[in-house]
Formats: sequence, structure tokens, C-alpha cells
Amino acid sequence: MLIRRQTWRVMVLAGCLAGMVQGEPKAPGTGQTVVTSKTLEFDYQRHVAIFETNVEVIDPVIRLKSDRLQILFSSSNEVKSVTATGNVNLWHEGSRAVCRKAVYLVQDGEVVLMGDVVLRNGDRVGTCESARYRLGKSEAHMNGNASLRRPGDTVHADSIVFQLANGDIHDVKATGRVRMEHTGTTVAPEGVNSVEGL
Repeated sequence: MLIRRQTWRVMVLAGCLAGMVQGEPKAPGTGQTVVTSKTLEFDYQRHVAIFETNVEVIDPVIRLKSDRLQILFSSSNEVKSVTATGNVNLWHEGSRAVCRKAVYLVQDGEVVLMGDVVLRNGDRVGTCESARYRLGKSEAHMNGNASLRRPGDTVHADSIVFQLANGDIHDVKATGRVRMEHTGTTVAPEGVNSVEGL
């Protein structure tokens, strides 16, 4: 059975999308996640909900906007994955991510960002082709033409991995064609294949 409606406003319990970030939701009000879109299709047999056009998710701990959002459920109505596509914008604890596609894999506890990824946190900016964030480890992996700009330095590499703690970047490891610039001066020569502890 497939339901199609125009101009839907759906209230989903906090557990539905709140798992997109680590920890328990700290709701400013109801403790619920609100998903709005122009259309919603829900296929009960396939256990999939598809929100399209002007999609916005407002959650106690995360905000998301995209052109399309697909939620896959298990047969017991547990969320298996959440996929946002088209003009994806995510906001969480003062950080913002922009990409073409974002996938949250519930069982793995990972958020994967793909396509022209830009990560911003204050004056720190990361860009890459794809990024993966491991919720339980607060660990980010940036892959493909990765660049991480912080006050005073910029690191360029094929891959950059770092830890996040209290909104700050620690334990940076860059691999593959590493180049580091410090206030406009190249610190690591082209061709260095691995740099840790930046």
C-alpha cells in the first residue's frame, strides 16, 4: 500500500532521526523530531518513507535541509538508514556540513557525506569529495582532494583523519600527497605520503 499526500507535516518520535548524532536528545520543547516537506510517500510493504521537495528536519540535536529524504525501516519499524540527497545542509553544535548526499547508517553508527563536501566549524573549514563520521569515536575521515584549514595552517592530502573533542580538532593524520602550508609558507614538501599529529 502506497500513500501520497501533498503538503505534509509529520511528527516522528525522537528515536527516529535523533540517532543521527551521538547521545540522548536534549529537546528544547517536545523532544520530538519534526520532518516537513511538500510531499511524503510511505510504502508499508517495503518499509520506506520518502519526503520530497523543501525537506527540513528539526531535531533536538540536529537540523537538516535537503531536496529529498528517504528513511528505511526494519520489519519491526526500527530505523535502518536515513539518506538525504540534493542540496544537503546539516547543522549540529555550531558546525555545518554541506554536500550532495548524506547517509546515516544506524547499525554502524556512521554518517557518510558525498559530493563536494564542505565542513565548517567557526574558522575551521574542511573540503573533500567524501567524508565519514564515526559517532561513537568522534572520528572524521575526509577522502579525495581533502583540505583542512585552521587558523595559521592548511593541510592538503588525499586523505585526512582527525578526532573531534569539545568542538575542536585533534590528532590530525594526513596521508597521500601531503602538503602543509603555515601562514602562506609550504611546510611539508610535495610528495610526502604521511604526516601525523598536526
